Amino acid sequence: MKRTQSWIAKISAVVVAVFGLAMTTANAVEPVKAEFPVLVTSFGQAPDGNTITVLAKRIGAQLTYDTLATPEKVKEFKTVIVSIGVSLKGFGAAGVNLDTEIARAADILKVAKDDNIKVIGFHIGGEGRRDQMSDKIIETYAGDFDTLVVYKDGNQDGIFTKIAQEKNIPFIELEKLPQVSEVLKQILK
Repeated sequence: MKRTQSWIAKISAVVVAVFGLAMTTANAVEPVKAEFPVLVTSFGQAPDGNTITVLAKRIGAQLTYDTLATPEKVKEFKTVIVSIGVSLKGFGAAGVNLDTEIARAADILKVAKDDNIKVIGFHIGGEGRRDQMSDKIIETYAGDFDTLVVYKDGNQDGIFTKIAQEKNIPFIELEKLPQVSEVLKQILK
């Protein structure tokens, strides 16, 4: 029996190492479960919201993706998934800037709070999405999310961990990007 348990432990360790299925939870609070319908948008116009939408569809979850969702649009949904990260190319394509994104984020979060809409924040762009503009959005709004899901590479300074602990927000830190699909299964099913 001990030999079998040891063998299973070794196989599990290999699976975790190969597929990167280990996730770190900064606090013991369970992440919120999404209620449908679900909207995906971006605070910062990074393309990560599209990635989240594609991965969600692969697991059978139908989401609406709108990079420039308005507060009025948000009212049509029970959950909003927000990708956090600034893209200057995205700003240009959308015809927005940091100030207009910050204002839109504030308006969306107010509507979500007033209408009891769940908001789940994702930062999966890693270190490449951590510049001064992204940090301004993170510092201003990450504490208003109901759950935070963050790729470890984008949390090297521990900003998301600190915010989650201070605000008692469920927090999942991903060791590897393929884990986004696993977290989506957990949140969307």
